[in-house]
Amino acid sequence: MTKRQHLHGRKNRRLFFEQFEDRRMLDATPWTNPALAEDVDSDTFVTGTDAHIIVEMLIASGGQPVTVPMEGVGPPFPDVDGDGMVGVGDWEESVTC
Repeated sequence: MTKRQHLHGRKNRRLFFEQFEDRRMLDATPWTNPALAEDVDSDTFVTGTDAHIIVEMLIASGGQPVTVPMEGVGPPFPDVDGDGMVGVGDWEESVTC
């Protein structure tokens, strides 16, 4: 029996492909810039303007940390450290970068 005869003697098999569920990376918060956390205004540069945005938010809240909503998305991206709050720690990280 030749190789060709052997292959033709096999039953035809169908290929089945299993479709997996969609997998996406989950962010800690949608208010953290995924490209560069310290870039609050998403202009691709980390400048004093980024820190100023956070300071203005803190002044508006009377100096208290601000909870960011889990729905929606920036810019601005004021949650630099990704803890779900905008506070002094976010300002410090944006200034020291």
